[in-house]
Amino acid sequence: MRVAYAISKPFGSAVRRNRARRRLRSAVGMVADQARAGAYLVSAEPEVLQMEFSELVGLVRDAMMGAAAGGIVPPTTVLGTGGAS
Repeated sequence: MRVAYAISKPFGSAVRRNRARRRLRSAVGMVADQARAGAYLVSAEPEVLQMEFSELVGLVRDAMMGAAAGGIVPPTTVLGTGGAS
């Protein structure tokens, strides 16, 4: 499985972007054995820094399972914000 992380500059400082990337990488690592082989692109909004890690893992799991099922999961669904950008 290949995973790329897209954390853009509007996210904030390099420290914030790196922290978010580390959290996402760890969450993906926890659910990687449940995901289908393939390539994934994981993006995030600043909310990932405030949410509980267990919630982040659940959202990443849901997103990866949705993508594996052939769907594209919008970032707002992954973040749980429910709104459109």
